[in-house]
Amino acid sequence: MIRALIFDFDGLIRDTESAEFEAWRAVYEAHGAELPLERWVLCIGTRGGFDPFAYLEEQVGRSMDRGVARAEQRAQMRRLMEGRGAMAGVEEWVKAARDRGLGLAVASSSDRGEVVRQ
Repeated sequence: MIRALIFDFDGLIRDTESAEFEAWRAVYEAHGAELPLERWVLCIGTRGGFDPFAYLEEQVGRSMDRGVARAEQRAQMRRLMEGRGAMAGVEEWVKAARDRGLGLAVASSSDRGEVVRQ
């Protein structure tokens, strides 16, 4: 018997994955560097698979203030996610689950703070 549904956040509830890539690409471009998709895919759904800060530093040939780079990335991310709601079908699944008395949960490899902010 099914008692609950667990939704993955990134890529299912909201399309944060493509927005995050675009936000990091903008940061890289602002520093005269490039972030190829082939490198980025190494971190999707993982922890520690790819360090965008280290790769940016490698591309520009110097260490950077990671706090500033993170702030730039988050500002870009907010801009890209503004006005975007849940992905198609999610609200219907949630409503159907509630109508049937099922429990609901969200799972994510992202930090809790990132999920709550979205």
